[in-house]
Parts: sequence; structure tokens; C-alpha cells
Amino acid sequence: MNNTHTDKLLITPMEACKLLGVGRTTMYSWIKNKTIPVVRFPHCRNVYISVDALREMIRENTIISDNGGGCNE
Repeated sequence: MNNTHTDKLLITPMEACKLLGVGRTTMYSWIKNKTIPVVRFPHCRNVYISVDALREMIRENTIISDNGGGCNE
């Protein structure tokens, strides 16, 4: 991940979009479906994503291919 975000414990959904290279709709769909856990503080409308949780999600969804990678090979 980008060094500007590794010092942060929490990032915004839009920062997570940029880091993962996905769109806003995809990110908020993942949040709604609880694919990515969020942090909410009392009396605050904003949601945040734990950088550690994002790394864990990436680890859990990493697939090691036997065919050398690529699509439809």
C-alpha cells in the first residue's frame, strides 16, 4: 500500500477506493454487504476502514493460480 496511508490506522472509503483501484459503488457495496468491516464512532456520520482489515481482506481473497495466471488460460 501507498506509504502515505500506511501510517494511518483508519482511512476513508474513498481512500480505500484509490488504494484498491475500485469504484465508489463497488466500495459501498462491499461495505453494505460487510465484505469490508467499517469503524463508526458515536455521533459521527462518517465511516472509516481499518488499514489492517483491508490488508486482511486482500490476504483472504488472494488466489494462487496453478496455471501461471492470466484469464481463461
